[in-house]
Amino acid sequence: MFEPIHFISSDKRFELCLPGELMNQVLARCSAAGSCETGGILVGKYSKNQRVAEVTAISDSPEDSVEGPTVFIRGIRGIYRWLQTLWRSSSHYYLGEWHFHPGLHTKPSTLDMGTMTDIARAEAYKCPEPILLIVGGNETHGWFFYTQVTTRDGAIVELHRCEPKKS
Repeated sequence: MFEPIHFISSDKRFELCLPGELMNQVLARCSAAGSCETGGILVGKYSKNQRVAEVTAISDSPEDSVEGPTVFIRGIRGIYRWLQTLWRSSSHYYLGEWHFHPGLHTKPSTLDMGTMTDIARAEAYKCPEPILLIVGGNETHGWFFYTQVTTRDGAIVELHRCEPKKS
């Protein structure tokens, strides 16, 4: 069981909190994908100061997604309805995307970077600073994470995992 996981930017402008239960769901989906990339959407809420994003739900890969050993293009089937349900029931927002790279690397591809810039600039998403969480690795060799925020002007702000404080 994964503990809650936190990521923060060096300038402390952005922070992401992912509960252990949801991290376990992401890792289970990554394991099930095997040698294929997969992914989905991160949904949640922001702190009052808009600095901290807390993930409260993740989507599966929509059935119309393209998944392969070196490509993932998230589909849209069922996503709008799912997001509307979450918004109406809990006022939670689209925060960004999660994505799995089989193997040990977590570097975003050119497609990943372009997609996040497009999302940041798209009024329909209502998310000028989307989060990208990339998971790499596997159960045998361990899991690795890369997290970034893409700003509307295309700047990339990397978030680093915060280690638990030792007592």
